[in-house]
Amino acid sequence: MRNQDIFKSLSYKPNFNLTVFLYEFKTLLESGLSIVEAVDVLLERGQIYTDVLQPIYNHLRAGKTLSQSMAYQSAYFPELCIAIIKSNEKTGSLVIGIERYLAYTENIDKIKTKLINSSIYPLTVLVIGIIIFLFLLLYLIPKFSLIYSDLDLKLPFFSNLLIQSGYYIAQYQAYIIGLIIFLFATAFYYRKNIIQMSLTNLIKSKVFSYYYNIVIFTRFYRGLSLMLEGGYPLIYALQNCKDILDQNQKNKIQFIEQGLKQGEKLSDLLEKYQLTTPIANRLIRSGESNGNISRMLEKTADFHDAEISRFIEKLSKVIEPLLMIVIGSGIGFIVILLYLPIFDMVGSL
Repeated sequence: MRNQDIFKSLSYKPNFNLTVFLYEFKTLLESGLSIVEAVDVLLERGQIYTDVLQPIYNHLRAGKTLSQSMAYQSAYFPELCIAIIKSNEKTGSLVIGIERYLAYTENIDKIKTKLINSSIYPLTVLVIGIIIFLFLLLYLIPKFSLIYSDLDLKLPFFSNLLIQSGYYIAQYQAYIIGLIIFLFATAFYYRKNIIQMSLTNLIKSKVFSYYYNIVIFTRFYRGLSLMLEGGYPLIYALQNCKDILDQNQKNKIQFIEQGLKQGEKLSDLLEKYQLTTPIANRLIRSGESNGNISRMLEKTADFHDAEISRFIEKLSKVIEPLLMIVIGSGIGFIVILLYLPIFDMVGSL
């Protein structure tokens, strides 16, 4: 990769915010503007809007429907969003369809927001801990090494090991700083891969695997509920919502569709292919009995959202003090090793 490509990939790129766009688009439609006029107005919102909406505007002027026009910009408009708009533009209730999709994204964003808010404090503690550790490593340890080099002291084993490392740090300090900067830059550049790898290893544990599946199932149930509320048949809804699942789960949808065609119940098939939880299965069965499965899917998603929120809250309460203990203990251990010879020297006077 050439240098300009690297800097280009690191530079800030404005993102097209689908939620903001849909809110603005819905407001313009409610004010009495037509679809073409509303898109034309939003074209003036900036370059990112122009890049996304100009092709849609051109397709609309050529006689395409809004859902067909959005399908050409599938990188910005999820299949679920396009499907909901398609079902509602036929009935003339486009605003209602957009409101349903916005409610769907709002519920999903609540969990994301809670997760981000819960991680701010631990990340702040971690960053401060790293800064203090680098200060000790690059400044304080080399300084103490120079001080102890002029004194004839018998140092404890670990103190001596730390002081000896300080000599090398002082000698190659510029190289070490360069290496640290390189490692941080590399970690930042490959941050998405690192996060993905960490997540993959994390969900191998039973507890995190359960809640990881719960997060996916919740989005999946909300998507199905949204599609069914829009009047789509269940098999078509499954087709449009399967991308919410991970690859292994997605492969099971075809077997669920085959089972539905053979007259099997959705609840039985979800349980058979492990795309449900005991609570979700009971609620979905109840929805099948009373003929309101979309409502019960929504209630299932709400129940699991509350469960995820409680788990995030408990996890943050455990991680915060644990992180402080680990970082504080590490820094305190280094400081004690540095000052221990001084205490011994003072005690011998």
